[in-house]
Amino acid sequence: MVLRGKNATLVVIGDIGRSPRMCYHARSLADKNYRVQIVGYTDSAIHQSIQHHPYISVVSLRCPPEYICKLRPIFALILKFLWTLTVLLLTLFFRIDWPLLIMVQNPPGLPSLLACWLCARIRRAQFIIDWHNYTYSVLRKKYNIDEIRVSRASERRIQNSLNCSDDHSLVVNDVSGMRGKRMTRVERAVQAAAVAANKRKRQADRKKRCSIVQRCVEQIYYWEGYFGRCADLNICVTHAMRQDMFDAWDINMFDAWDISAATVYDRPPAWSFRKLTDEERHKFLLKLIDYGGEFEVFKAVNNPCLQIDCISMEETLISYRDNEGKVQLRNDRPLLLVSSTSWTEDEDFGLLLDALREFDNIAKLSSRTNPATRLPFITCIITGRGPLRSYYLGRIEHMQMQNVEILTPWLKAEDYPFLIGCADIGVSLHTSTSGYKFV
Repeated sequence: MVLRGKNATLVVIGDIGRSPRMCYHARSLADKNYRVQIVGYTDSAIHQSIQHHPYISVVSLRCPPEYICKLRPIFALILKFLWTLTVLLLTLFFRIDWPLLIMVQNPPGLPSLLACWLCARIRRAQFIIDWHNYTYSVLRKKYNIDEIRVSRASERRIQNSLNCSDDHSLVVNDVSGMRGKRMTRVERAVQAAAVAANKRKRQADRKKRCSIVQRCVEQIYYWEGYFGRCADLNICVTHAMRQDMFDAWDINMFDAWDISAATVYDRPPAWSFRKLTDEERHKFLLKLIDYGGEFEVFKAVNNPCLQIDCISMEETLISYRDNEGKVQLRNDRPLLLVSSTSWTEDEDFGLLLDALREFDNIAKLSSRTNPATRLPFITCIITGRGPLRSYYLGRIEHMQMQNVEILTPWLKAEDYPFLIGCADIGVSLHTSTSGYKFV
């Protein structure tokens, strides 16, 4: 696909600051001299490299009123759909430049897929969907729906092939043998009973109670498939998701003649995430210490477990500057474990807390037997905001570990990549409702 022109619009029905993948797309296009406009919510700070880029501008969307979330699920879903559709259409047609490329993040695909497809067709722009999950699977988990009654394209292909083979075998038998004989009375009765049983089963399935929300989720499944087939290009995070889209909705794979779906893995760019040098790590830790609060734990004198004597103001819990002015890492430094979370049910942080407790018990035994084989102290930093944060903070307060210290600060957007670059161990407990995001 050839991108024409120099205007591109990226749509995120979510917080732009928490959508790094779309920010990476924007930066990549802007570095190729495309003028990029990112449409979305601006609840949190955006990375400076995006915010101050001369070719990138942000178009803020107005969030739905808070009272909508307090309504019954079906009414909240409908009102949020209408609100977001109206605001997004007004933005795409009256607040942005004439685009030749519209890329939308899915999920959420309701109603962004419809609005972006409509704008792309009217303005003759390329319509691209960036898939990192499925909207229907997210809603299915949100409303605790056990199963949805949908048909996949792969199942229909198999059924059609079986029907064709059965028809072919009947024709062959009729032509070749002409030896078919009439069914006996018993065979006719058995066949009639089977047909009646299948009819009763279908009627019972139709009579099963199905909530309105479940029916909406089932329709959203077909909604995503329809717009996926309408897109000029579908970008998937894994090959497994691309294959699943083909099996579910007949969205073609990437080939030399028909470009419909391609895989672009989540890889952090070098301008944002990288391993820090000892000098950079030392300066960043001093910066965190200046913030105060929980970060004062990085002061060498504030950790009696390690029995460190602070010899200069340029010394931290992990590094120090020697007499020659070079930064050195301490031999008795703790391991820095970093994890980020949205504190939702998608991430079971009980696994990490249980593992840290087990490590603390083993570390106590190792320090008693032989100091030379003593396990290191762990400083664990968990950053993020979300609904289950207070619950896990209560668990952390009652853990009382001797060889593990857990911090739960909220970092600035520009500090988060540096913290990741300082980490000795990184832990991600995020799971995907689609089951194909990390395969």
